[in-house]
Amino acid sequence: MKKIVSMLLVVLTFCGLVACGGSKYAHGSEKIVLKLGDHKVSEEVYRYFLLNTMDEMANGDNNYFQGADREEKLSQLEKTVLGHLKQFYSVLDLADECDIEMSEKELEAIDETMEALRADFESPEKYQEELQAAYLSEYMAYSLIYNESLQTALYNTMSQTGKYFSVDGNDILAYAKENFLFCRQFVVKTDDPATDEEAMEKAQTIHDRLSQGEDPADVLKEYESDDTVIGAYYCFAETEDFAGLNEEAVQELKEGEISDIRMDGYGFHIIIRMKPDTEYLEDNLSDGVFESYCMHQMNLRLEKIQKEYTVTYKNKQEPEAYR
Repeated sequence: MKKIVSMLLVVLTFCGLVACGGSKYAHGSEKIVLKLGDHKVSEEVYRYFLLNTMDEMANGDNNYFQGADREEKLSQLEKTVLGHLKQFYSVLDLADECDIEMSEKELEAIDETMEALRADFESPEKYQEELQAAYLSEYMAYSLIYNESLQTALYNTMSQTGKYFSVDGNDILAYAKENFLFCRQFVVKTDDPATDEEAMEKAQTIHDRLSQGEDPADVLKEYESDDTVIGAYYCFAETEDFAGLNEEAVQELKEGEISDIRMDGYGFHIIIRMKPDTEYLEDNLSDGVFESYCMHQMNLRLEKIQKEYTVTYKNKQEPEAYR
């Protein structure tokens, strides 16, 4: 996508416009398009989210919003844009509820990020050109970075104090058991799975034994001296696509079910969906599980705020008019 958007990865995720009272960056258009609860959404903000969402949906197709299904697509566009608006305003409102403000040091860091952003372009003109291509004003760019920093401060405060939700180990354990995937995976490694008959035969033997109900630990024990066979138990939060293991592959299985033999460039894979193991969790509750739990709790607070928003349009135009 556009260079400046890639540098501001908060686009269409947790981004938002804040009332940066001390900001040296001037507003663009302050014409109000809609009210979201008590928030007045300016054309500058609405245009940014609207046009980025349109581009994402169209994916390069200039005629995407034309044709018989135009109204259906425009309805989806409106729903998506409102979702983004609710998301970022709820971040601001939750920060207000928690009395969280940016420190002088944090504001200075944002200014430094803006300076680095400008310096990355060969000229001020090129910088402004890239801003406009991404539907950004300089104030909007500052606001996105500000909001991302505010989210970090919000998360840190809520997760570290225990004031806003429980950080008790038993609650985190219950959350992990309910929300994370658990599995065993056997991998028979080979450099050429398409022609390595020995490796395929070994994988088939393991699969047959597991299918007959043998304990995975007993099967693995027989391959302890074989460095081509890997077998491990995973809480899915602790691995990122390790050797063919991914969320979709595990979700396809029911608890206790064994996958077919899967093949990729790494070798042959056999996945067993397991029931949550309390002992394993107690011994291996990682930072990743804790972070996921805290983010989940924070999102529940954000969703509660979003549900209370009412939407009132003031000066809505056809989407193409904002180009």
